[in-house]
Amino acid sequence: QLSQTFEGHRKSISAIAALPSTQRMVTTSLKDKTLCLWELTTKKLLKHLVGHPSVVSGLAVHISLDFSADGTTLASAGDRTVKFWCTTAWKENQDAIHLDAVVHCVRYSSSGELLAIATENSIYIYNSATRQRIKTLKGHSGGTFALTWTLQGTYLLSGGGERDPTVRVWEVLRGDEIDTFRGHTDKISAIAVDDSSTIITSASSDGSVRLW
Repeated sequence: QLSQTFEGHRKSISAIAALPSTQRMVTTSLKDKTLCLWELTTKKLLKHLVGHPSVVSGLAVHISLDFSADGTTLASAGDRTVKFWCTTAWKENQDAIHLDAVVHCVRYSSSGELLAIATENSIYIYNSATRQRIKTLKGHSGGTFALTWTLQGTYLLSGGGERDPTVRVWEVLRGDEIDTFRGHTDKISAIAVDDSSTIITSASSDGSVRLW
């Protein structure tokens, strides 16, 4: 049963991130290039933010959003840039990360200490405080489109594109790929792992959801 509707974007919504502790939600549209800040309880549109361009050198861009563990920062990934927004003033910080490849996904670790950025070439691990790159993970061919961390932050899970629709598990600080799950036949668009880190769920453009 539909309980709430939020209206504000002029084009289709590409990504959503919620911050339950403040009853706020951010949505973004790839086509209208904006981020919308919402009050969840009142459904009020609080602010429009200018997001990322929808096209870079003729390439399709994927939009991704994630809040830091303490809720003070929102990371938005699009084009070849990851932008950071202060969630107090809701202004863009001047410390964006610029990459040489289109960004597909961005995810903070549960502690907030690390930030994983998936691109069409590699997965990059950054110190979220210093914005310094500390590790590069290479495994998927054709790009990585989904990321999630285990609760402890030791392992990162990644999902590949249509040329490599596998789920891979990485021991991040060592940079080692420790397991690969095969079965999907098209791009993996989302991954989740339970709190005990024993069950993985993946959703794919092949129309299936798999439990591993």
